[in-house]
Amino acid sequence: MPILKMLSMLINSVKALLCLTILLSSIPAWAAPAFVQSGYGECYPATTCDVEFGVPGIPGVPVTSGNLMVATIRTDNNGATCYSVTSQPGNQTWTVDRRQLSVTNFYLEVWSCPNATGGYTTVTVKCSGPPDQMRIVLDEYTVIATSSHVNGTPVSDTDTSATANAGNITTTVANALIHSAAASDGNADADTFTPGPGYTIHDLGPDPNGSDKTMTQHLVAATAGNYGTTMGNINDSWAAVAVAYELSDTDK
Repeated sequence: MPILKMLSMLINSVKALLCLTILLSSIPAWAAPAFVQSGYGECYPATTCDVEFGVPGIPGVPVTSGNLMVATIRTDNNGATCYSVTSQPGNQTWTVDRRQLSVTNFYLEVWSCPNATGGYTTVTVKCSGPPDQMRIVLDEYTVIATSSHVNGTPVSDTDTSATANAGNITTTVANALIHSAAASDGNADADTFTPGPGYTIHDLGPDPNGSDKTMTQHLVAATAGNYGTTMGNINDSWAAVAVAYELSDTDK
C-alpha cells in the first residue's frame, strides 16, 4: 500500500477518534439521587420543636446548598397537625407533602424543602393542640428538582399489623427518589424496624428514651412505574407515608 494512502487512512482514523471523544464528552453525566444524612430530635411537652442539622456539637455535617431536606414528623397531640415548618439560614418555608392520621389518633406528616440554603441548619416545627410529644426525623438528599419536586401522588395508610405499608406509589420519571416513612404507637423501637425490598433504612442512632417510634427509608426508582413502600418488624398500630421526588432538570 502506498505510503501516502496509509498516512491518509491514519489521519482519518485520528479524526474519527477525536470526533468520538468530543461526542462522548458532550453527553451529560446523569446522576441519581443520593441520601446524605439523617438527623433526629424530639421535644416534650411542646407545640414547637427545633431540630439542628450540622450545627457544631450536633452529629451530622452542614447541609449542602441546593439539596432537598425532608422532615418526617410524628405528633402525639391527640390528632393535632403541624401548621408550619421553617428553617434557618434563609428563612425557608417548607411545604407539607402528605399527612396521615393513625388508627390511634397520632399524625405522621412529611414536609419538604427543595433547594436548601445550606450551611448549619435549624428546622423549626410548629403544631397545634395542647403540648405533647413531637418526634422529628430530618433527611437530606442530592440532585432533586428545586421546584415542582414532588413526582406523582404521595400515598399513605394506617393499620395494626407487623408490617407498615403506605401503599403502592407510582413514579412517572426515571430515577425518582421514594422517601418512605413509618411511625408506630406503643413502645416499638424504630431501631428494630426492617427496610422494605430495595430500600435503605436510615440509622438515626440511639434514642434517649429507648423508643424512636419513627423511621425513614429511601429507594431510587430506576424506571417509572409502581413501587411498594413497606417497612417491617413494627408489630403495633402504625401510620405510613411515602412521597416520590424527581431529579433536577440538569440530571434527568
